[in-house]
Amino acid sequence: MFKNIALFGLFVMLIGCGGRYGKGYDGWDENYVDAGTGFTMWLPKKMKERHYGSSIVGKYAETCGRSPVLDVNLLPDAQDVYKEDADGLRTYAFAGKYYADGGSDMTCDGKRFNRTIRHDYFFNIMINQKGQVLDCKYFHSRESIYSPISEEPFRLPIIIIQ
Repeated sequence: MFKNIALFGLFVMLIGCGGRYGKGYDGWDENYVDAGTGFTMWLPKKMKERHYGSSIVGKYAETCGRSPVLDVNLLPDAQDVYKEDADGLRTYAFAGKYYADGGSDMTCDGKRFNRTIRHDYFFNIMINQKGQVLDCKYFHSRESIYSPISEEPFRLPIIIIQ
């Protein structure tokens, strides 16, 4: 009985701690607004993810909105989600993400941890009816993920069949 109550309490605590609760992509608000700067992004729930093996997505983001030439890797795909306004302007949205090693041997109460950094880049690309790119906006988010380093050597399970 006590075990069930303790597990229920742990479940309630985990549900109530941290995280994002928006109705958009990955728990973000669909119409994200940075309270400090007023910067806005459209982050729809069914936004397509583009996974990258390295930080190259950061280089793509540098061309977004800062260069007269948009990197070809940022051009919308047929599968990308878009919304169209009354003037025919389409806003495409997609997310680019990659994982990076954040180091290891971080001590916390004498325990060792590996740190992985998840980088999320969110893109909004505005295109007119003629197919011309009018604007590009991006937002970068980082999150650290910690995993304990086991001191135990790896052992295969032994199965004895009689």
